[in-house]
Parts: sequence; structure tokens; C-alpha cells
Amino acid sequence: MNKFTDGFFMFPIKIYDSLSLGRAMEFEESVGMKADADWISGAAKVPAKELEAMTWQDGYSNGRAIDEVREEGFDLTIIYLESYGEFICTWPRKKFEEKLNEFMAKQPKEKGEDLVL
Repeated sequence: MNKFTDGFFMFPIKIYDSLSLGRAMEFEESVGMKADADWISGAAKVPAKELEAMTWQDGYSNGRAIDEVREEGFDLTIIYLESYGEFICTWPRKKFEEKLNEFMAKQPKEKGEDLVL
């Protein structure tokens, strides 16, 4: 590893506008329907040592119909990290797992340790 930052896994995430998100949540509570909130694409960087406790699952964007998701597949990955909380990654799960495996393959292993993903 050449640089300190090489020990962090980076993935794209949705960063929501807090005012827009608040309005969408209020709308959902009062009307009972989901509303879209404004967001931009950003990035999260997580230290390699935190990844062993990470879990992830398929997700899909607001506004997509269930039939569309069923036909075309999930478009997001929901990531849970004990120390950092929840992230919405804009990669579908398969791409997320490919990038995670590539990253972990480059990480130095401690003697006698086999990391299984």
C-alpha cells in the first residue's frame, strides 16, 4: 500500500438535501405515499478494517414501480456499517460486490490470516 488513503474502500452514495428530505418525510407521514427527495452523488470512504462488520442488501430508487424492478433488477445497494450507519450506494449490488472484492484483494493480509468474502 503506497498511501494512507489506499486502505479505504470508496463507493458512490446518495447525499440528500436535508430540507427536501424533511419535506418528503412529512409528506409520507401525512399522505402515506413516498415522495422523492433531492439528492446529489457523493462518495463514502470506509477503512478496510470496518468492512468485515458491514452488511448490504439490494435496494431500488423511489419512483420505480415494483414491476420495473422485477423486470430490470435493483439499481442500488443499501449498506450498513456498525460504526458509520447506513449508506445508499448508487451501484447495484453485483457491481458493489465486484468492486469490494477487487479492493479487498489488494489489502495486505496479516500472517496466518485468510480473509474470506
